[in-house]
Amino acid sequence: MTNSLLAYSLESGACLLAFFLFFHLVLRQETCFGFNRAYLLAATVLSLFLPLLQIPVQVAAIAPLSALVAAPTAVLIKVPVADAAASQHEWFHWSGLLGLLYVGGFSYTAYRFLRQLLLFRALKVQHQATAETRDGITYIPTQGAWPTFSFFRCIFWDNTLSLSAADQERILQHERVHVRQGHSYDLLFMEVLCILFWFNPLLPVYRKALVAVHEFMADAQVVTTGDRKTYGLLLANQVLQASSITIGHFFNKSLTLKRIHMIHQTNRRTPKMKQLLALPLVALLVLSLSSYQLHLQASAEPQAATREHTPKDQNSREPQFPGGKNELYKFLANNIRIPSVAQKNNEYGSVFIQLTIDKNGNPGNMKVLQASHPSLEKEIVRVVNKMPAWETNGTTSPTTFVFPFSILIDGFKNDKTKMTQDHQQSLAKVSSQLKGKPVHLMESVVVVGYGPMH
Repeated sequence: MTNSLLAYSLESGACLLAFFLFFHLVLRQETCFGFNRAYLLAATVLSLFLPLLQIPVQVAAIAPLSALVAAPTAVLIKVPVADAAASQHEWFHWSGLLGLLYVGGFSYTAYRFLRQLLLFRALKVQHQATAETRDGITYIPTQGAWPTFSFFRCIFWDNTLSLSAADQERILQHERVHVRQGHSYDLLFMEVLCILFWFNPLLPVYRKALVAVHEFMADAQVVTTGDRKTYGLLLANQVLQASSITIGHFFNKSLTLKRIHMIHQTNRRTPKMKQLLALPLVALLVLSLSSYQLHLQASAEPQAATREHTPKDQNSREPQFPGGKNELYKFLANNIRIPSVAQKNNEYGSVFIQLTIDKNGNPGNMKVLQASHPSLEKEIVRVVNKMPAWETNGTTSPTTFVFPFSILIDGFKNDKTKMTQDHQQSLAKVSSQLKGKPVHLMESVVVVGYGPMH
């Protein structure tokens, strides 16, 4: 689980970084403010969602496998990681420490956010007596105790500013844009993400960029009904005032110079091609993060490979595991345990076992045709040796089967593509060795280990 969370954090962080680099290099100086707002919000959602997305990719059949056998399907089973109390204790130890660290960071960031909400509520209650509501917006004068800012449908207005009536109206118009376009919802969403993923340093960067876009959007609305130069002077003449509330939209911001620059660019159109370039980026991230998945088709009655020159109407006389193939896969799932050393060293790969069922149904003459790691080989041999007697179905001669196992540890997703390729190559190699021999190649059994087992 720890490895899975680490892989998820790295992948989501890589997505956030890729999306933000595109924004910084391509969109940051553009005047498509509405698009930039949607882009930043969508980028955060996609970055958190894409690492969880698994798009199956059809794995091409190995050709030619052999004239003797049909190309088998793949069967997926999930098994826990085995024993090793020491390994389990070590995992618990580190996961416990990481859990405490996360809870500590979460609690601190949540406390800061809650403190700001309570501060906002106290400010609202303190000046509620002089509040005035017009067109669904509540205006609350702060008597100079706080700078002008907006939060949801409230505008806190510093009524002590020495401004003309026209300048006061421009400032209020700016804040009304924040209210009517719902910018506070964006900030609330980002604050929640910053709390949940407090360890991710890119989310505050996104929040800062989104605040800047909000300011540009509000400024652009103001200058459509007024003079850009006059409004720019108003911004320049404002004295920056500090505040301990950071989840509202303040008229006075440290990005004032950027705002002055952008209000003189609002007539410049952004080429559509720059916006469309975001689509290939999304596609690239989807393919790179999600298309490693195997297409594993688990069937209640998977297609059986057939022996060369064996008529189909005689297949029923072949020996079978008691209860059929479904019971065989249940037996494997109930008995296979990924060795803890394999999990620790991220050992994955293929194991091919040849097994002969005699005329009485007894398994024997087992042979390991190929194995990627000794730890995996040992475990598969152990389980195959535990197989009960098979049902002979009237078979009067021994029958030989080859079982292909493909084993991986859940959480190491970046290795699955290589694992698939390696298994295909091993399958082709083993099938060529079987050419001309009266054997049955069973379905590939993909064993996915998770754990540790409790």
